[in-house]
Amino acid sequence: NLKEKCNQLGIPCYGGRYNSPYDLSGIKGIIHIPYAWSNLALFENWAMNNVYFIPSQLFLLKLCKQSNFFWSPPFDLNYLQSAEWYLPEHHNLFIYFDSWEHLKELTQNQTLIDEKKELIKDFVIRHNEKTLTQWRNAIEKW
Repeated sequence: NLKEKCNQLGIPCYGGRYNSPYDLSGIKGIIHIPYAWSNLALFENWAMNNVYFIPSQLFLLKLCKQSNFFWSPPFDLNYLQSAEWYLPEHHNLFIYFDSWEHLKELTQNQTLIDEKKELIKDFVIRHNEKTLTQWRNAIEKW
């Protein structure tokens, strides 16, 4: 239970059903334990300039050994770097934590959070331009 863990660490948090990225507008960041290779909410939240705190690959390996760990099948450690969360080209867009105590430290580092927000903002602009160009090219060929 991530909300309970955050409460134990003294990290203010909200745990509820995700309705849209507008629910998360103006927050400090999103603490997320990946459960699938990709997730549409990731790109929605990046578009809202939201920062993600996620476990490092090493910490995720520890978490996956717990009985309540869930990953949309199939989960294969050999392909973890293929997940959106761990792609090398996305590495600088996330704040990775190596332990629960490390997460607490990172959530208090406003300078780091602000730096990530700027990187995300730049990434979203470039990603949108690239995607629109690809669509224009596909439509022209059609």
